[in-house]
Amino acid sequence: MITPLLTSLIQQDLNRHFNKAKVTINGIEQEYEIYETIIRDNIIKKYVYIEDEPSGLIERAVLVDQYGRELIIQEPNLEKGQDGWIISFKLVIEIKDESEVGNVGGRKD
Repeated sequence: MITPLLTSLIQQDLNRHFNKAKVTINGIEQEYEIYETIIRDNIIKKYVYIEDEPSGLIERAVLVDQYGRELIIQEPNLEKGQDGWIISFKLVIEIKDESEVGNVGGRKD
């Protein structure tokens, strides 16, 4: 049985890899800080606030790590007006031990 402690440790470890967001609006990529993080149950939610400027088509939003490696990619194709926007990234974590999923490795220990 997977304990709540192990689940929490995995969430914390995973969460520390998300550093910032790169958002493409009208073909121009800009970096944004993560505005808020909520970790509840088996869900990590990251929110990125896009300020008033620029306006236009939000073509792509990507959460990246400290090295700029892409971790989660969204292509929302939303039209952004003069007001700010919040883009949310939701990651659902499902952890199961072998007794819950069966023998997937082919070994008979």
